[in-house]
Amino acid sequence: MSKPKRDGVGELPRGDRQQRYAGDRHRVAAERESDRRYGLRSSLATVVPASAAPYGYTLAIWSCGAVLLRSHGTPSLADTAMFVAGAIAGFNLLGLVAIGTIGHARPIERRQDRVLAGVLDWVALGAVVAAVSAISDIHGFTPWLLAPFVATVLYLLVASLQLAALAVHQTTDRDDRPT
Repeated sequence: MSKPKRDGVGELPRGDRQQRYAGDRHRVAAERESDRRYGLRSSLATVVPASAAPYGYTLAIWSCGAVLLRSHGTPSLADTAMFVAGAIAGFNLLGLVAIGTIGHARPIERRQDRVLAGVLDWVALGAVVAAVSAISDIHGFTPWLLAPFVATVLYLLVASLQLAALAVHQTTDRDDRPT
């Protein structure tokens, strides 16, 4: 695409300026129409389902750390490393389980199911806090490794079970036939 020639004073010739202005007006009008179609509800419908699982997991790990801090005080650098290692180990374990299903299972794509599963995070987070509270009674470095492992595995498993139950419920009607 060639560049328009300048008229010597750093501006486009008058005819080219009018064409560009008309094109800009059309583009702005199209953007305004798009803005009317994609408002706050559309944005929320995009962001909330994408955030549901990471939000719940963040609460699970933060709660885990809070319970341990209450019971054991501020962690040492070694305790912090154990906490990180426990969370990573739990995630890796479930990652290996999930990888074994690649090709045999496909992700649940319905945004409504993901949002509803997020609404039910009370169940998963309650299980995490209860389990970590029991683990926090253990002395030494063990809780700093075990609690984030259990929090990760428990949260992701319960959240996955909730999502699976919702997805199965949504895909069958009263006669148990796929919809």
